[in-house]
Amino acid sequence: MQADLKKNEALLAVWEKAMPDILATSHGQLNLWLEMYTFPDVRHSICECASKCLRLSGKMSADYTVRFVSSALRHRIEKRAEAFARKQELSAAQSVAETSGTA
Repeated sequence: MQADLKKNEALLAVWEKAMPDILATSHGQLNLWLEMYTFPDVRHSICECASKCLRLSGKMSADYTVRFVSSALRHRIEKRAEAFARKQELSAAQSVAETSGTA
């Protein structure tokens, strides 16, 4: 429980430093993200949101930032899964090539 609080506080610090003009999300939202994703993924997605916020000259609502971070998290996990699947396919193809002597 103490570790979760420290993670929440660390993420809130990142949020407040990266997007000081946007109301930080709740501990409940951070807990939800941390139940579903890793701490580094959540931190990275908050930073992605901050970059987007800069591109929009800070014109993002608090609600939009939460939705953007959630979307960035889903996209990050999907990309990781796709990369893993490609790696597995390549590995399987190399195994077939090695066993058939065509490598």
